[in-house]
Formats: sequence, C-alpha cells, structure tokens
Amino acid sequence: MPETSVVIRTFNEEKHIGKLLSAIQKQDYKNYEIIVVDSGSTDKTLEIAQQFPVTIIKIEKQDFTFGYALNIGCKNSKGKYFAFVSAHVLPVDEHWLSNLIAPFDNERVAMVYGRQMGDDGAKFSEKIDLRRFFGDSPINSKVVLYYANNANSAVRKKIWEENK
Repeated sequence: MPETSVVIRTFNEEKHIGKLLSAIQKQDYKNYEIIVVDSGSTDKTLEIAQQFPVTIIKIEKQDFTFGYALNIGCKNSKGKYFAFVSAHVLPVDEHWLSNLIAPFDNERVAMVYGRQMGDDGAKFSEKIDLRRFFGDSPINSKVVLYYANNANSAVRKKIWEENK
C-alpha cells in the first residue's frame, strides 16, 4: 500500500500533464500512487496520462468542482496522506514530494502546502498574486497559517475522512 496518494485534477491539460507526471517519477520520494481525476478532457490529456503508471477516474464535466474532484480522488486513494497538485503545476526539483510529506512526521500537522511561482507562460497578474501569497523566496515557517492552496498541498487521510 502506498504511503501517499498524489491526486491530480485535469481538464484539457495536454500541454502540462506529461511534464508533471515525468517530474513526479523523478522524485526522491517513491512511496506513492498517482490518481488522475479528469472532468471530460477532449484533447490528448488522457492519452498522455495513460503512458504513466496512474489510475484514471473520469467525472462528467458538468459535475466538476474543485472539491468534488478532490473528494473523488481521495475516495479512490489508498495512501495515508493525500498530495493535491493541479495538472499545470510543475515541481521545481526532485525533493518536492518528500518536502511536502515530511511535516507529517509531526502528529500535530494536519495539512501543508507548498509555495507557488509563475513560469514564463504565466500571466503578469497571476505572478503578482502568487508573489503576494507566497513571497519571493522559500520559507520554512513554524507559524500556523489559516490559508492553504490546494494546487500544491497535502492532507492526512484521517483528517479528510473526519471532514468529508
């Protein structure tokens, strides 16, 4: 049984999904499964995803909400941690997943999230918003925050089960 289930939401992400799945395969942390929840892609998203060791779950486009897609992914996952990543997100290095999961060594940690930065294709306004929320440089904070972004986050399965 995998320790972590990586849940990825997709809809017409052929431009990004292959890069993300390749980056996940290169992670130094290997105790994971990948669950792709697709909401009706009409491009090559699923064809590309099927080239990787993933479980694909399809939902109807009209049923999509961020929460519903994540809940369906969690319901079909085996890990004791759920890592959520949007299909257009790309880890900056091979330590992304191990860094995301490491705080769960502390039993008091329920959820974590990682910093996000825009790439060369990001809109100027998006880069400004990301800088405002996540800062210009990485931080390692022990401060309790009451905000999380599920484009790059993780939660204990136990917490999800108690609050679904």
